[in-house]
Amino acid sequence: MSSKRPVSPGAEEILGAYFPVLDHGFVALVDYMGTDECIERAARVSYGYGTRKASLTRGLLRYLRRHLHTTPSEMLELKFHCCMPMFIARQWIRHRAACLAGDARLAFDLPGAAKRGKRQYHAVSISDFHRMWHQGTQHPMAKEKPSYLERLEPKREYTIPQLALLVDRREETLRNYVRDGALEARRTTARDPKAPTIFVSGSAWKAFATREHTATVGMQGRLREMQLRSCDEKTGEIIHTKVVKVWESGVKPVFRVTLENGRALKMSKDHRCLTADGWFTLEQATRLAVGKGGVTWRDDAPAFAVNGVPAYQDATWLSERRAEGLDLSAIAERAGASYHTIRKYLQKYGLQFSAAEKAKLSGAAQRGSRRTFKKPRQFSEAWRSTVRSARSGTASNFWKGGVSTDRENIGRWTSDQAKRVHERFGFCCAICSGKQRLHAHHVDPVWHAPEKARDVSNLMSLCSACHSAVHAQNLELELLSVVESGGSLGAFWLDRAPLPAPADKPRPRSTRLVRSFSKVRKIELVGEEMTYDLEVAGPYHNFVADGFIVHNSVNEYSGRYSLMPMLFYTPSAEQLQTQSRSNNQGRSGTPVSPEKYAESVARWNEIRRLSRGAYEQMTSEDMARELARIDLPLSTYTQWYWKIDLHNFLHFLKLRVDRHAQWEIQEYGRALAGMLKRVAPHSYEAWIDYDVCGARVSRMELDAMRRLIQVKDGGIVAQPGSLSAAELDGLGLAKREIVEFLQKLEPEATPDFELDLAKAKTSQWFAEEFQKAVPQVDSPPE
Repeated sequence: MSSKRPVSPGAEEILGAYFPVLDHGFVALVDYMGTDECIERAARVSYGYGTRKASLTRGLLRYLRRHLHTTPSEMLELKFHCCMPMFIARQWIRHRAACLAGDARLAFDLPGAAKRGKRQYHAVSISDFHRMWHQGTQHPMAKEKPSYLERLEPKREYTIPQLALLVDRREETLRNYVRDGALEARRTTARDPKAPTIFVSGSAWKAFATREHTATVGMQGRLREMQLRSCDEKTGEIIHTKVVKVWESGVKPVFRVTLENGRALKMSKDHRCLTADGWFTLEQATRLAVGKGGVTWRDDAPAFAVNGVPAYQDATWLSERRAEGLDLSAIAERAGASYHTIRKYLQKYGLQFSAAEKAKLSGAAQRGSRRTFKKPRQFSEAWRSTVRSARSGTASNFWKGGVSTDRENIGRWTSDQAKRVHERFGFCCAICSGKQRLHAHHVDPVWHAPEKARDVSNLMSLCSACHSAVHAQNLELELLSVVESGGSLGAFWLDRAPLPAPADKPRPRSTRLVRSFSKVRKIELVGEEMTYDLEVAGPYHNFVADGFIVHNSVNEYSGRYSLMPMLFYTPSAEQLQTQSRSNNQGRSGTPVSPEKYAESVARWNEIRRLSRGAYEQMTSEDMARELARIDLPLSTYTQWYWKIDLHNFLHFLKLRVDRHAQWEIQEYGRALAGMLKRVAPHSYEAWIDYDVCGARVSRMELDAMRRLIQVKDGGIVAQPGSLSAAELDGLGLAKREIVEFLQKLEPEATPDFELDLAKAKTSQWFAEEFQKAVPQVDSPPE
């Protein structure tokens, strides 16, 4: 089946292939969205796919790159799977620029409501979430024993045995209080070993006993299981994800973005948000700028995606379901709504009839038909009776979907019988004998025995608490078994654990939400605040905060959940070089001696052997993995999935393929550039010509070149000759600037970042290679 989206043949050839980098690393293009044609369409929307010649597309893309029109290049996105040593990963993503203000509220759904097929919104500010994640929560501890303050004199001092007798505590407990500093005491040095050395005054005990003690409870386990709202980027539905980690991003300038629907969120300008045109940072989407007059942004900024509305209230979602050919009942089932609700919103959005259906009922289709006028007919009573029987109920042309369902009728009948049932049980709960809010409960459930639904003898009285617990814990059949066996219901709750729901027990319909969009009303610079960000689990790395759908572009392999592969990077003999004297960040180009290299490798191997042994021992003893990894060196390999748009990707490559960058990350940059060459060849060519092989020129350097080349009337009229060092000095160029200017003029070979397809590996290679390196423990992760 051919794809309907723009496809790059070169990208399809390498899609999913793993290209090795360094000794154990790799880079793989997992997915891409867009081609060179998409960039052209974004810049000039009047052309469709296939209507322009390749040469014209190339010319436009070169013009855009030459004049720094970068916004259209944001229409192309790439997604990579990368594996690199940890010290390279820290250079790869130097800092996390995207972040939210501390009062941004994360949108969760409580699990109890989800079991009932509902959504119960629960908001937690990201600063509180960060505090609970790292510090836990503190709760006051109830005092189990009285303090016995009346037995003590405030000014008198007591030995530990004396105090233990008076306050009814163990001596060792009191000594632990003193040792921990919780209980103030006076220590002395006695010559007699049997003489007391610790004395506690009555006032010190009073201060300790009346102090409110708190217990700290770790919350990470519970917080990881909370259902954070996320967006399915394919269907637009609001789904759930889980938090992987949360961190502080530092104090940064933040902006409050207010939408027309009243939603507002404070974020940095680099935070990525979902808009009607795709994923953009706040700055990219709105062309945000701060000047003397305040904050400015584009009036035609795309609408931002927000938390969402019930699916049946979204016109786009309903129209898509109608386009699928679903009838009203199927749409109602999909949306988690009733048949009549769907009818209402289809009518509201004009979707109740298709174009073909409307044509059959239109006046134009009926125009010209012959109409006759006759006297009203006289109907006999027998005729009326026949019509009533033939055209009533579902046969009527006025039928609107039915009457109450059978389940609703059973519920009404049960309510009518409730009083008789409660009288039979003495207006008490059959299990706990309680009298609060009694319910008439079907002993044999309706879903299990429909034929007994209207049998009064099948009803019993249960209080609200017992009734809710029986249904919530799926104990309906357990209760039926006890009643049929004649057992005592008084002990029903003893040693009774919740059960999984039976396969034939009906589940409630879940309410579906879909994303909606709202335009920007205003943007304000709030000032500098502490900012936070978090990482969520896949498959879509986005979450809902204050109604906005926001994103994290990096999802790193987590050593907190999975065992780290014991793979370490070892530089080759050519790359282990001495420190450069001119560049404090680089290498000199001169390798160390073979003896020094062998000594360094031996030292590395010993460090890795010790750290690997400690890691494997701690994980095999079921120690927390988040602490077991604490001594792993920076040469350990890690992985992540990385999504980025073309504009930022080209900026990343420009820095990482530069000859001044660290050699290891240059290797990754070359592999990534080779992949870009296959995804968007025209954009790659323009980037090579204008960014990689081009150079920025200062005013003084331009003056120097003007003295070498004179331009008049659009042509070169003279070449006066060369410039001396003194003349360059006279233009205001410093010595280092002169050296850099001359380097710009030196001829260099054009780099060609070509992928070696013969070295490509499959995903099966990736799975097998890294499984070998994962430590084997007695209890592998689930």
